[in-house]
Amino acid sequence: MLRIRLPLLLFFFALLFPSLCADGESPPNLTVGESGAYLYAFQGDESGTIAKLEQGEKLIPLAHAVGKGSWYMVKTGKGIIGWVKSSELREGNRPDKTLEETVSLPSSPPLSNDSPPVSVTPIQNGTTVSVEMNGSIVVVPVVLNRSLKTYMIMDTGSSFTTVSPTIAKKLGLRLGSRVSVLTANGTISVPLARLDSLKVGNAEVHGLLVTVQSFSPDPRVDGLLGLNFLSRFHTSIDSRRQALTLAPR
Repeated sequence: MLRIRLPLLLFFFALLFPSLCADGESPPNLTVGESGAYLYAFQGDESGTIAKLEQGEKLIPLAHAVGKGSWYMVKTGKGIIGWVKSSELREGNRPDKTLEETVSLPSSPPLSNDSPPVSVTPIQNGTTVSVEMNGSIVVVPVVLNRSLKTYMIMDTGSSFTTVSPTIAKKLGLRLGSRVSVLTANGTISVPLARLDSLKVGNAEVHGLLVTVQSFSPDPRVDGLLGLNFLSRFHTSIDSRRQALTLAPR
C-alpha cells in the first residue's frame, strides 16, 4: 500500500486547492428554460447529447465559454457534467461575468475534431478499490492508458482530472489548448490533453480530457481525480475499510 507524507500533502493542498479544505462561495444556480434543454459532451451541437434537461431544472455553473455561441459548463442535480446552450436557459439567470472572471475555457475541444468521444466501459455490479485516507484526502490507485499504474488524489471540487507533466511525458500525451485555472495564488494557465483510458478498479473512462500541471510535493502522487471522471459513476467511500466503490449510473 502506498505510504504518503500526508501532513506535507495536506498543507500543500490547503494552499493550492482550497476547494478540498473549505467551502467557498459558489455562483448562483442556472435554470433550464421553458422548452427544456440538452446536455452536450462539449460546446457544439456536433459533440452529441449526453442527457435531456427538464424545464425548471437547476444547474450548477462551472464555466462559461464563448466561441460557437454562448455555452455553460454545468453540473446537474444528478452529478452529470456537460455543456448547455445559454439560449436554453432562463433570461436573467446567467452569471456570465462572474464565471468569466474566474475561469476561461476553450470554445471547442482542444484536440482535433476527429478525437473519439468520451465513453465509459460498462460495469454491472460496481468495483471497489483500497484507498489511503487522511481527513479529506483520499489517495486512489489508477491505471492510465491501460499501461501506467500510479496514484491520484480524489478531488470532487475539481471539474477536470489532472496529471503531472512527468506522467504526460511518459504517456506521450499531445498537449492542446490551454485553460485558466483559479488557485489560492491566482490564475494560472495550463494545457489540456486527452487520455486514451483512465481506470479505477474495473471502472474505465475513455477519451478523458485532463489538465497537465505540477502540483504535488510527493512524486508518488501523479494527479487529481476530478469530476469529469467521478461524475460518470455513483461514488461511495467506506472510511472504516478505507475503500472506494464506483457503481454504474
